[in-house]
Amino acid sequence: MKTMLVIAAVTGLAGAATSVDTTLFPEFRPIDAAAAGGRVAAVALDETVLAEAGPGQARLRIFDAKGGEVPYVLRTRRALKKTVEEVRWDAKLASFRSLKDNAAEIEIEQVADGRSPVAVVLHSPVQNFEKAVTVEGLDDGVTWSVLCSQVPIFDYSKFVDVRSVRVGFAESRCRRYRITVGNIQENQPSPIYTLARDVRGGATVGEQETRTFREVAFRVDRVEFVARQEVARAADAVRRDYPVRGLRVTADRKQRQTVVEFDGNGIPAVVFRFDTPAANFSRDAVLEGSEPILPDKASRWVTLAQRRLTRVRLGSQTHEELSIELSAAVWHERYRLTIRDRDNPPLDVQGIRVEGEIIEALFLPGDGAAYRLYYGGDGAVRKPEYDVGAVLGSPEMATAVDCGMGAAQPNGDYCAARGGISGRAVLIAAVLVMLAVLGWVLVRSVKGLEKQG
Repeated sequence: MKTMLVIAAVTGLAGAATSVDTTLFPEFRPIDAAAAGGRVAAVALDETVLAEAGPGQARLRIFDAKGGEVPYVLRTRRALKKTVEEVRWDAKLASFRSLKDNAAEIEIEQVADGRSPVAVVLHSPVQNFEKAVTVEGLDDGVTWSVLCSQVPIFDYSKFVDVRSVRVGFAESRCRRYRITVGNIQENQPSPIYTLARDVRGGATVGEQETRTFREVAFRVDRVEFVARQEVARAADAVRRDYPVRGLRVTADRKQRQTVVEFDGNGIPAVVFRFDTPAANFSRDAVLEGSEPILPDKASRWVTLAQRRLTRVRLGSQTHEELSIELSAAVWHERYRLTIRDRDNPPLDVQGIRVEGEIIEALFLPGDGAAYRLYYGGDGAVRKPEYDVGAVLGSPEMATAVDCGMGAAQPNGDYCAARGGISGRAVLIAAVLVMLAVLGWVLVRSVKGLEKQG
């Protein structure tokens, strides 16, 4: 029992999360959040911060001037696109009355404040009709003004699938509306026919077919208002060029291919552009990204895309496809581009340009507070979980003030010994302690058996 308690305690020590403070991070960048003025602040992460923040951007924290941890949420910066969309809501029925000349009058009210209708929609179960509708608005409580007159609504489903029950007018701020519908009741042909026969002496001498009609009233189940409003939608992600580091080009004559390797640096890469002065070539290429098999273990290559790189310059004929664009951003520690040269001479590869998405941190600054973005280190730091994402509702749609960051500065409080202990080292230590405890238990058990014998 004691042995199990010791093992459980050691295992719990190995899996315990390290408390997070400024001593875990070797560098920081000051954040100028004065422009936010109590609004949501946004800080774009450059390639240096992304490279040092580690997998999942776990080694990244924001602290205020007093050393307090500030919650944040990461998002991909997107260009907000404003579009005009329609919104509908039910009208409140105020009154109804029949008029002369086979017409009816419906008075409705709109209960949605701040909206200006541009149309009404009359929902009816009736089919095969044609009516004329007039809409008036009451703005001052005394005088009705005509918004539209004798607008046709119809349903021709007997002949073709065409129906229109929307009545449009200029934008109105009235609270009360009067809808006049003409030809509210009409006679429509009935599918029933009457047949009269003239029989004399047991023989039919004549037949008369008579078509019957039925009276159909136009029924309105409900009336909807329609208004237009400007809505901001998140469009495509904003991208920028990132510098490429660790470039290595190898011409493999034996395999008849050229291999280009470079670092990912934590960049959310989307587009890879191949840079060469060569012309008149068309070769297959495979783009791969490194993927760790196990934590702190060797990596394997996974295929991201297969494309044909082409550049043709023959007189007036020019054609060029030197980019590989992925459908979504990828995060890999290292990339490899393999170009199939076959029997052609290797291409002169001068570089690779990477275009990636912009990642930014959103946080809620206080009035006049100074902030620092801490990052990097080798400590076992897990990715934080804050409430700020839920508070903002939809972080991608949140309006934020772009705040700048200063130059990187060394953290004088950084504890290298604490920050240098990795999760793997803690796990190895725990396993060694467990083996020692198990060995001690085994020795005690053997000695006990010897005494009994």
